[in-house]
Amino acid sequence: RRQAELQSAARAVAESMSRASPVIPPASLDVACEQAPEMLPPAVQSTPAGFRLHDPAPGGAEMRVFHVTGFADGCARSFSAVAAALGSATAHEAVRLNPLNQAPWSATDGAFEEARARLCGGAAASECRAANGDELDRHLAVLSIYRSFGPQADWQEVLLEAGAEVQPRPDGQTAAR
Repeated sequence: RRQAELQSAARAVAESMSRASPVIPPASLDVACEQAPEMLPPAVQSTPAGFRLHDPAPGGAEMRVFHVTGFADGCARSFSAVAAALGSATAHEAVRLNPLNQAPWSATDGAFEEARARLCGGAAASECRAANGDELDRHLAVLSIYRSFGPQADWQEVLLEAGAEVQPRPDGQTAAR
């Protein structure tokens, strides 16, 4: 019975993922160099890649401005959302490669696979995870931005790598590292 409940929940998440906007353009993350680090809200999540998510109202459900730090230029990135989550490469792969996840691959997933292949020397995903999971986590993170919840959920993902946004742009190019 419990397994059936978990499978049902996984299907519901996968269905909502397929309805969600799959990517957010890098331009949607505003560069906030004027924000002194000591003036940012507390960090609520961090990744081995060095990124930190700052939330002014942890646990809140209202629209607010979040910040992400850990970029090579020393500047925070800001965005508006009702919630956000910062995850490691390992966490992203666990969700993405779960056999219960039937959502189509997004541009974020494609960019992740390109970065993974580059970092793992082209090894298959399973070989890469076994040999280089920690290495992937030290270089990659995924930022999930939730603008609304419920049946009409609006959420997007941004791939972050070694201090840079690497999300594909509409023209197919990636942001500069």
